Amino acid sequence: MIYSYAPFLFKGDMMKKENIWLIISILLVIIWMVSVFKLSGEVSEVSGNRSGGFISSIIRFFNNDISEDKLEKLTESLQPFVRKCAHFCLYAIGGFLIYNLVNCIFKRYNNKDSYKNCILISIFIGVIYAITDELHQLFVSGRSGELRDVFIDSCGIILGVAICYLLIKFISKKMVSKSL
Repeated sequence: MIYSYAPFLFKGDMMKKENIWLIISILLVIIWMVSVFKLSGEVSEVSGNRSGGFISSIIRFFNNDISEDKLEKLTESLQPFVRKCAHFCLYAIGGFLIYNLVNCIFKRYNNKDSYKNCILISIFIGVIYAITDELHQLFVSGRSGELRDVFIDSCGIILGVAICYLLIKFISKKMVSKSL
């Protein structure tokens, strides 16, 4: 399947652990990208109802006695902040997944000392995707592409890349110390 489209990525036996991990990494990035595209394609009313419903549920969980009027006002006031946090978190997940994929590809070609390139390429891919995501929203009813959202998304990408890099580094050190 994937092998026929990108045979240069795979070396030797398709069932090798590295090849399976690479396929999983590719699929996770694709799933993340499709999910972001689908969420960005929702008209503003649907998107607003989703985030508003989420916020209302959280408020009700912590304060079941709140009046409908106060709940509505509090939900409205929290919605912009929660939506920006969702942007940040969603793109942090993307940064993590993209770095993992780029790192897998770099490892395939024994570029073990090129972590800086992995970081830069991952951030570049993530930021380009954030820009295209905001451009996509320009064509969705009631939505707008915001430069501020590209910045928030980019910050999320950077955090996700950093977390993945540090996690891989930590696991690698643990594995090296276990083998000694």
